[in-house]
Amino acid sequence: MIFSDADPSKISRSELTFNALKTIAEHPFLGNFASHELGAYSHNLLSAWVDFGVFGFFYVLFLVAIPLFIILLNIRNNLNQIYILAVSSLMALVIAYALAKTYNYSMLAVALAYYGIWVSTEKGRLNNEKK
Repeated sequence: MIFSDADPSKISRSELTFNALKTIAEHPFLGNFASHELGAYSHNLLSAWVDFGVFGFFYVLFLVAIPLFIILLNIRNNLNQIYILAVSSLMALVIAYALAKTYNYSMLAVALAYYGIWVSTEKGRLNNEKK
């Protein structure tokens, strides 16, 4: 039943995604904030485009993609706890934005905080090595 075409959740998510794409087509640049009924929003990152337009969508996307890209480029054999927290929270955020509801936007602050801690400890480690 989960993967069947008769699954009510799958049908509902498909309708919400279709409505989001329709709204994006009608208001691509500025979006149409709160144009949907309560709870009837696209349950993925498309909801950012619906509410905030293309600029808001790319802003949220880059807030996650750039730190994730930078941190994945700095992978080493000696992984510390802060690095693991930063990578795992950013990866979980990417998955949540692709598949989950928009309440995961609050997780952005946590993921960026871990990334910021990693950056500050990495800079401190590099400064200590140069002495």
